[in-house]
Amino acid sequence: MRGAVLALTAGLTANAALAVPGLEPGVSRELAQWRAKYYRDVRYTLTISVTAGATKLTGTGTVEVTLPPAVPDLVLDWRPSPGAARMAQLRVNGKPAKAKLEREHLIVPARLLRAGKNRIALSFESPIALSGSAVTRYLDREDGSEYVYTLFVPSDASSAFPCFDQPDLKARFRLELVLPRAWTAVGNAPIAATEDLPSGQRRFRFAETRPISTYLFAFAAGPFAEVPVPRDDDAHDRARVDVELLDDRRLRVARQPRDDRWLGARSSRRRRDGRRELRQRRLFIEQSRLREHEVALGARNEPRFGGAFFWDNHRRERERRSGRAREVQPARASLVGSARRVPAASRN
Repeated sequence: MRGAVLALTAGLTANAALAVPGLEPGVSRELAQWRAKYYRDVRYTLTISVTAGATKLTGTGTVEVTLPPAVPDLVLDWRPSPGAARMAQLRVNGKPAKAKLEREHLIVPARLLRAGKNRIALSFESPIALSGSAVTRYLDREDGSEYVYTLFVPSDASSAFPCFDQPDLKARFRLELVLPRAWTAVGNAPIAATEDLPSGQRRFRFAETRPISTYLFAFAAGPFAEVPVPRDDDAHDRARVDVELLDDRRLRVARQPRDDRWLGARSSRRRRDGRRELRQRRLFIEQSRLREHEVALGARNEPRFGGAFFWDNHRRERERRSGRAREVQPARASLVGSARRVPAASRN
């Protein structure tokens, strides 16, 4: 009987530990710590489509996460803008499923999950705006060009797609962008492949990133000008490149010959400037200490001492710290013979 009671108590304790902390808008400390304890090896695969002039982006996403043997609920962050964002076609481990949206969180119940790797697939829409949105559109007034870019700092990734929007749950991202054919794109990783689509669009497939936080995930798209930088195979990072604007659309890139003497002179100048700055800092500290001593020992109606005493005492202190002096008397002992009383008339 006692063993059954202990087993029941242990089961209740385990269930209490697996229970999702009280949810509130945003990511509370309790929720962040709870997810960091149970979720591992997070990966995102995103396919996002952006068209010129669109007020929304559409996409599909896959979230992969590894869960412990005692499977907890899965809590994703999702902050849809009213009327401008939505999530649909949820599938958990290949099966259609329903999730509960509660206080800016998407909850997948534990009964739909399993120990080990889990795969959650969904489709989503999120807004693109000129301001006030995690995905922003910029319009060039000069030529009418349009550019789209993301800014997820500090916690706006969850307003673009469902995710674990906390910095310590780092993940690897795979991104595909479907854009107008005249556009190009940049992201957190190099472009691995491009493909022209029959619809007049172009697909950009990026390489997988290293583990990064969701607020660091980013992309930008538009009719950017590409500037190839000439480079040597042996020491391209030591090259100097001059870029000249020829007109609105063309750039001329000229590589300057590498000059090791110029690089060496620049390095020497930096070292020299660094030593000069260090000396100035040390002198400032010494002068500040001297002024503090003068204020402490030169109070009104007290004997004042000449500057020679302070410099001599300061020299002794420096020698003591550097180990060059064999024996140094206390600071007050050096007052004898080196102090001179200032007449009362000069003190007023």
